[in-house]
Amino acid sequence: MADKFKMWVHRGDKHNKFWTYDITGTTFSATYGRIGTDGTTKPKPFGSQYSAESHAMNKIHEKTRKGYNKVSEEEYNMLRVCAQAIGATNKVEKMALVLDDGKYLFEIKPQSAFDPSLEPSILLSFRLRDKHGATEPYWMLLDGDSAYDLGYARTYRQAVKMKDIVAKHAIAVYKPQRRTKISNSHELAPVVEKAEAAVGHGLL
Repeated sequence: MADKFKMWVHRGDKHNKFWTYDITGTTFSATYGRIGTDGTTKPKPFGSQYSAESHAMNKIHEKTRKGYNKVSEEEYNMLRVCAQAIGATNKVEKMALVLDDGKYLFEIKPQSAFDPSLEPSILLSFRLRDKHGATEPYWMLLDGDSAYDLGYARTYRQAVKMKDIVAKHAIAVYKPQRRTKISNSHELAPVVEKAEAAVGHGLL
């Protein structure tokens, strides 16, 4: 069965872009832009469907050479929602569901979120772009009705004792540098406000 979802993303260096295409009859249409936006669509007519499809293959090879990678629909939707939460001009580096024991964060598979025995939080890693185009890294935890600035959450590779229910679902472990509750006066408050709109309830 052919893959109906055609999406490529470029997230290397300071990039946070997507590219996709569609062929209708003999017209090739490319849609591109920042992840989290609708992007811009440009149609290009050809003399035959074969020519349009050949052009599409050439563009795919070109995008791949420039650093674009093909992603699944699930992967792209997670990137899109996260980008909308922190702002499309900023760069999403990671979005994961985690179980929090107060000291460590245990990343779980997305499908584990449907387990009624679990109450996962959302771990975000992103870079905020300033007026000069430079980016600064942040790690944030969205936990219930609160948001926390983690400073940095490094992957913890040492053995960590965990409850059986956690061990069953955990695929990675992180140790936050700090846990500072984000208030209205915190520098990340504007980001949290966008996250509130994305998740549907207040976090400050």
